[in-house]
Amino acid sequence: MRTAKTILVLTLVSLFLVTAIAEAKPGVCKNVLTGVPTAIEGIVTAVGTYTSQDGITIATENMGEVTVYGLGPVGYWNQQQVDRPKIGDEVFVEALIVDFDGIFRNIAASFTYLPDGPTIELRDAVTGCPLWTGR
Repeated sequence: MRTAKTILVLTLVSLFLVTAIAEAKPGVCKNVLTGVPTAIEGIVTAVGTYTSQDGITIATENMGEVTVYGLGPVGYWNQQQVDRPKIGDEVFVEALIVDFDGIFRNIAASFTYLPDGPTIELRDAVTGCPLWTGR
């Protein structure tokens, strides 16, 4: 009897975890689309690493220094044949200002090098999901 209860409890916990994980990923994408669109133009002054989630900092004329997140992994940029930003690059970013439980972040949707450099799309316009995830 005790074994049957243990199996039942473990099964229910497993189902709960699988459901929570499956629902969490689309929620992040949907949350991004609820953000306020913004345009950020300026010079890159700092570049974080993908693993540290530091984002990049852009010095703008109107907004001062702005940090932008959600650039994705180096491999995605390489696949698109676009170099990741480095300090001193002049850029234009279409982003969404997203509220993550009271913490507002600028999440990049597309990234363009100025004056007429390449553009890389980072988010699906319909789902908001990062394009490097293959969703």
